[in-house]
Amino acid sequence: MSIDKEWKIIEQHHYQRIFKFPNFVTALEFVNRASEICEEIDHHAEFILSWGQVVVKTW
Repeated sequence: MSIDKEWKIIEQHHYQRIFKFPNFVTALEFVNRASEICEEIDHHAEFILSWGQVVVKTW
């Protein structure tokens, strides 16, 4: 399995990636869509939402 190079392995424990967006609303829309996908596949990530940025952590 190949992982996008923008995903980082943190303390050999979980994957993390920072996504950048032009504003808060676009970042929030990303979180909402990603959460729908997580629900569909029953694998729930952690999202940290701030202005123009979303940090995603998954195990």
